[in-house]
Amino acid sequence: MRILFVCHGNTCRSPAAEAVVRGLAADAGLGLQIDSAGISADRLGAPATPEMRQLADSAGYDMTKAFARKISTMDYDAFDLLIAMDKSVVAVLKADQPISSRAQVIGFMDYTGGEGPSEIADPWHTHDYPAAFDLIQTAARAFIATLVADQPRQ
Repeated sequence: MRILFVCHGNTCRSPAAEAVVRGLAADAGLGLQIDSAGISADRLGAPATPEMRQLADSAGYDMTKAFARKISTMDYDAFDLLIAMDKSVVAVLKADQPISSRAQVIGFMDYTGGEGPSEIADPWHTHDYPAAFDLIQTAARAFIATLVADQPRQ
């Protein structure tokens, strides 16, 4: 499965989601292709924010190779699943999705089954990086649990 995590600028939430899901998927023995992008070109090439990198590092996740990039039309064909961090990003992804694309667009918090908030607020604006990272971890665990439950039995 090919998964693209998407937020606004690709410097906080989506690279953190990429790192957490990458780590949890490896622990679960899932072979996933994972990347992240943003809907904005504001900070192209910028590394993930120091605050988010520090939180990820403390939790054992590597964000050192995360550099902001903007989603492209090709991503809609390259990935099976585009997972957005908030409803505004879901709306942009759906509006920009080529008619020929088969990629599914969904909110990350949708995997939590309605437990807690319905989206992950952007810490770039709220400055609450720990709250965003906690929600990312919650959604990531729920997402991985969904994938594991959907695996065919051997």
